[in-house]
Amino acid sequence: MELVKILTIFTCVDLSNNRFQGEIPVVIGNLTSLHILNLSHNALIGQIPSSMGNLIQLESLDLSQNQLSGEMIPGDDQFLTFTEASFKGNEGLCGLPLSTKCTDAKGNPLSTFQHTEPESFLAIDMMFMWNGLMVGFGLGAGMVISFLLFSVKDRKWLFSPHFLRSDFVITVLQEAL
Repeated sequence: MELVKILTIFTCVDLSNNRFQGEIPVVIGNLTSLHILNLSHNALIGQIPSSMGNLIQLESLDLSQNQLSGEMIPGDDQFLTFTEASFKGNEGLCGLPLSTKCTDAKGNPLSTFQHTEPESFLAIDMMFMWNGLMVGFGLGAGMVISFLLFSVKDRKWLFSPHFLRSDFVITVLQEAL
């Protein structure tokens, strides 16, 4: 019997302690609704597939006590949220969030992923901040102007040449209150 399609709506998958052998299937990255994944205490080998970076809703991950090796998925912030205990017992794994640094065949350290926020995100944050300030200022000014226009019964002052005089504006505001 051949499995034609795997359901992608699973939210929790626990396949621990099953003596599974081989590599973690790449298609596991298609389970985008997954919140909990436990593949601990098996005989899984090889690298963690980069497709697991698609599991953005993943809250709990346990890949401990396998024989996984290689560098953690570089550039994937999702794996930085898990503790070292999630990968314990995989002597060949290296890179963040593990304390084991990755090295090449000669023992030289590899350039590992440094978690930094890209400048484009900072620019977007600043843009939203300024947009929010401008919208807030516009709404506040609009409310003050609306109050002045609609609360004063005699609106002739609006067309008066003395409109810009501060004592006149203060008098109008006092009358409105």
